Amino acid sequence: MLKARSVFAAKVETTMGTAESLTGTDAVYDAYDVVMNPQITKVVRPSQLSFEPIGSVSNGHIGQVGFKTDLVWDGTSTLPSMFEVLFPACGWVKSSTTFKAFTSPPGTADGVKTLTLQAYIDGTLRMLAGAVGDWTWYLPTGRPSYIEWVFTGIWQDVTDAALLNPTTPTAKAVRFNTASTCTWDSVSIASTEQFVIASGNTVSMAYSAATASGYKHGYISNRLSTIRGNPESVLVATQDRFLKSKENTQAALAITFLGNGTSTVGFSAPKASIQTIAEAVRENLVCDDILWHCNKNASAENEALAITFTAST
Repeated sequence: MLKARSVFAAKVETTMGTAESLTGTDAVYDAYDVVMNPQITKVVRPSQLSFEPIGSVSNGHIGQVGFKTDLVWDGTSTLPSMFEVLFPACGWVKSSTTFKAFTSPPGTADGVKTLTLQAYIDGTLRMLAGAVGDWTWYLPTGRPSYIEWVFTGIWQDVTDAALLNPTTPTAKAVRFNTASTCTWDSVSIASTEQFVIASGNTVSMAYSAATASGYKHGYISNRLSTIRGNPESVLVATQDRFLKSKENTQAALAITFLGNGTSTVGFSAPKASIQTIAEAVRENLVCDDILWHCNKNASAENEALAITFTAST
């Protein structure tokens, strides 16, 4: 079987943990490096009168899939399915054109979802149900922006199945460049080689003795969103980052860059603080390797980190 003959598909579940039937219209991601495997642990059972164990027994039936997608968006008000479908299963729900992370279980009025995910591999079908996930978004300067996704759900038995006919995105991949805003505490951090923005979700599985798998579905049990960058070092008079780290300064971090057309993609963390900072050297330039935590915005909920898509005008 050829790995190149693979198709990835995803669909929001009507009943959490119950696998959906998917078609080619659900295979719209142009995902790559897709790997879906079981994560089923085994109980090793000791025997009498011998070092050798007797047959093992499987624990709950969990699986995991990891894959990548480029930021592919035509700049219109219609967002790609990777945001409309995958983001809500990571706890990030859209209001108008902005996604924010909710502290909610799936299936609530906040709009957090579970997914059925399928990986077709040249005649076979691997599948997860009740899946939720975590994402890490890479912004490499001057290069295409991409997202790494990891979803965990209930493993389904592998079957033979014909490949779906995917709907391939036609929009161009968006590069991380032409940043109109790239600041922390009102000082530019644009001279960076890359930003890495992580949702920081902790994924757990809800148990159920009523199911063969031992689980109902996945859910997000915790979250700590972070932003990592390596901007060039500056004078203390410009910004004393080491002092601000020591004093736990919280300040707004904002990154907004140009998409296709006049569209923009923006990240906003109103209370970002430096968790770690260390000297780094990039092609003989002194840089600051910084990890920011995206903290709660005072008493406001769901405002530690926001992602806004502004369509072309």
